Amino acid sequence: MKKENIPLFDQYLSGELSGQAKADFEARLEASEEFRKEFRAFKISVEAMIELPQYAQAEAQGQKLKKDADTAGLAHFRKYQAGEMNEEEKQAFEERLKDDQLLAYQYKKYLAESPGQVGIPKIFSVKNYLRIAVAASIVIAMGLLAWLLLPSRVDTEHLYAAYNVPDLYPSKEIALVNEGLIHRGIEGSLDFHQLRLDGLDAYETRDWDRTISLLSAYLEQAVPDSEETSNEIKMIYLYIGVAWLEKSDPNRAIDAFLSAEAGITDLTNYRMVRELVQWQLALAYLKNDEISESRNVLRKLNDAEHPLIQTQAKNLLNELK
Repeated sequence: MKKENIPLFDQYLSGELSGQAKADFEARLEASEEFRKEFRAFKISVEAMIELPQYAQAEAQGQKLKKDADTAGLAHFRKYQAGEMNEEEKQAFEERLKDDQLLAYQYKKYLAESPGQVGIPKIFSVKNYLRIAVAASIVIAMGLLAWLLLPSRVDTEHLYAAYNVPDLYPSKEIALVNEGLIHRGIEGSLDFHQLRLDGLDAYETRDWDRTISLLSAYLEQAVPDSEETSNEIKMIYLYIGVAWLEKSDPNRAIDAFLSAEAGITDLTNYRMVRELVQWQLALAYLKNDEISESRNVLRKLNDAEHPLIQTQAKNLLNELK
């Protein structure tokens, strides 16, 4: 639990967030699985506390959980100091110290050998401090115990960077292979054909906003007259998805990749293009911390025709188990 999120959660639950601040909060809930889990844990702890007749009872429950967490935490801190962790455990612990300020605070107090229980630093001042403090005590204890006792969390950011390899980056040439075919017989194609070409040029120069704008305009006008032209047209969603992914908007990227996957139906001629779409979709889910969805897509690629996609998909799936 990151300490800066605690007052934010309380403001949302108490109805103090409104307008753009509320919209931003809900967008963050939608985009981040970790943020959603932290919010659910905080909300559950607050609701459980409110049902109790007195705050003292909630505080007692929180302190009991916290005491258990502190006991486990001290053993973990000692193991790190004694050099008894393996390399994976050590790296995970050090990364968590960087990301979780509350854990870092507790570890700092351990090093200083302060008397008494490891406490929660004063990090904010709001009118609902008592309610937040008690709830936070429960949440932090639960979070620390979960981190100490459960398997290491998947580092999705590093995995995404490692597996987003240039060799599987969609090139514009893929969309131009059958350029002479796709507009034959499509009414009004000459009026918007240039949108496709200009959009792909923008993609190649990494002008993501222009890529999205031009290719989206193209898709609005390009009505296919056969399954063959439909597959050629729908694959353009692949490039829009990559552009959104490069703009760090995995939710919109996922929508685009799903449209491409659904639109490519001719697996005799377009199987490897569809596999490339599915690979990018798996990466988008990974970037969005949707591990289960990423696994589901990767399993579809176990027998991929594209050899590198098959290898990378199997390797990434093993990393996510």
